[in-house]
Amino acid sequence: MCAVIRRVVIPLILAYALASGCSGSSSGSSSASAVSSKETVRTAQTLPARGTVKLPDGRVYTVAAPGQVLRLDDVTLNINGMDWMSTATLDGNFPPGTKYVATAAITIGNTTSDPQTVGPTQIWLLSGSTPFLANPGGIVNKQVPAGKTRDGKVSFYLPRKQVGGLLLYRFADSTAIAEAKHVGVARYRKG
Repeated sequence: MCAVIRRVVIPLILAYALASGCSGSSSGSSSASAVSSKETVRTAQTLPARGTVKLPDGRVYTVAAPGQVLRLDDVTLNINGMDWMSTATLDGNFPPGTKYVATAAITIGNTTSDPQTVGPTQIWLLSGSTPFLANPGGIVNKQVPAGKTRDGKVSFYLPRKQVGGLLLYRFADSTAIAEAKHVGVARYRKG
């Protein structure tokens, strides 16, 4: 697990560091579309507020603005809300430096013809140059039936309230995220 995290943290940090200046939202259609293998994707140095680009790390990123549904070829993600709880008001043991627990209420969709399971490294919270791995529980390790959606929650331990987005890997890449060629970012409204 640590080796996988190391292989993805540096590309994630680069991608999000490049995107940190692009945290605004934009108006337009209600969804970000998936990119087919025949489409030409423009190259960019930073993530857009919404749309699809290829960054210098070689990956294709599809970005959904706040309130939009993120669509990749086998998965969709909608952020229904974000809740920020101070650990000072919560009971429990938290990792050092944790000041907040962020919980995203999401709807995840499975557009394949087989049931899929939400992987433990499939959804990350990105802010600044730091990716945050989802806590166990909630929708992590839950099954999404073929062609259906599932509502659930995903939470993260954080040092402060974060502006950013949720990084989403395709179901097909959820067990090999270091090799993923196309990922998504669903931006959320500032908490």
